[in-house]
Amino acid sequence: MTVFYDNMVATAARLLSKFGQTVTITYSTSETYTIATQTNAKITSTFTGKAVVNQFDTSEVDNESILATDMRMILEQTSRAPEVDNTVTVGSVVYRLLNVTTISPGGTDIVYICQLRI
Repeated sequence: MTVFYDNMVATAARLLSKFGQTVTITYSTSETYTIATQTNAKITSTFTGKAVVNQFDTSEVDNESILATDMRMILEQTSRAPEVDNTVTVGSVVYRLLNVTTISPGGTDIVYICQLRI
């Protein structure tokens, strides 16, 4: 079955590449303490990939868990799954990642569906 799921990953990546846009996920990997400045600094890494980003349907907006300004992002498979509190840059707008649902039939990550908030 892995060939089947590998084909699903390739199809999703191809469609997102064709119809999506470039986004950058910034992961906080750890913190380090700098003695000279006596501050903690986050160490980050980034991933640039393709995604479709659009608004939630008005019927989904409840102004509690989903706000009218929240965005839904469908992101291609990445080497590291996005995580809550990562940041996502779409164009010049930086969003905070609030929620991640992994579409993973048979244990193979195909795409990530994320809720973004400014």
